[in-house]
Amino acid sequence: MLRQRILVADGLDGLRVLRTQLVVPVLVTDLAARREGTGVQLTWRQSNRDLVTVSRRDDQGRELRLGETRTGAWRDADAPGGALSYRLSTDEGRPLVAVDVAAAATSGVRLEPPHPNPANPSSILRFAVPRAAEVRLEICDLRGRRVARLVDAVLPAGEHVRRWDGRDELGGAAASGLYLIRLRVDGLQRLQRLHLLR
Repeated sequence: MLRQRILVADGLDGLRVLRTQLVVPVLVTDLAARREGTGVQLTWRQSNRDLVTVSRRDDQGRELRLGETRTGAWRDADAPGGALSYRLSTDEGRPLVAVDVAAAATSGVRLEPPHPNPANPSSILRFAVPRAAEVRLEICDLRGRRVARLVDAVLPAGEHVRRWDGRDELGGAAASGLYLIRLRVDGLQRLQRLHLLR
């Protein structure tokens, strides 16, 4: 649908037409969305270089206006892991197109309970990743401060085993108490508790 925009000025002698222009609304096609690491990459084709507003609705129904672009692409770097819906609209708020994105695949990321637990002085930690990914496995105190880092590398898909010997990053003996085992894979996090006895 074509629209005509008329720009007018209010002068002493009445309204005058300054300029008229034909407005061709943007046409968006081929909207696609895919998860990449912790984010979602959106791509589409658009008929002109008008501004397109990008919005996201999460699985709780909360809608967030992410921003505007003319490029035919948008990266939502902080996309939550649940099911999402993205909507493109004109700068005037007229909806253009929407796409749904499935929840992030998390079933393959697994952190098993440590064994033995309580540990005296060491414990075996087993975890699995569904595909090659950047992996961090850390021992933290209850405030979330890192005590020891056991893995900080890209690991292949599959099951992995690490042993924590009850020592901190400097090689000293960690104090008796409750610790968190934190596994981070592609922005996802899994936690287990470990009781260390000395």
